[in-house]
Amino acid sequence: MTVEITDTPFATFDKISMNCMGPLPFKENGDKHILSYEEQLFKYRTDIPIRDQEVETIPRALVDNVVAVFGSPGSILTNCASKFTGEFM
Repeated sequence: MTVEITDTPFATFDKISMNCMGPLPFKENGDKHILSYEEQLFKYRTDIPIRDQEVETIPRALVDNVVAVFGSPGSILTNCASKFTGEFM
């Protein structure tokens, strides 16, 4: 068995992971996607309904629902999908 060195965070919201899911059956208000994030130390998870996966939508949802509530995370882990790369992120 090989021992793997990980980068376990030492403080709350030092590192979060994010992913997008959808399109799903939309709600009455038009939300068809879910932006999910999980804090990596205590595994606190939240799913945020969003209308689309556009370049303006994901950072806005992150700022409004994570940064405004808990502060800026030290790092963000994603699957490197095109929606998580670029100038806004």
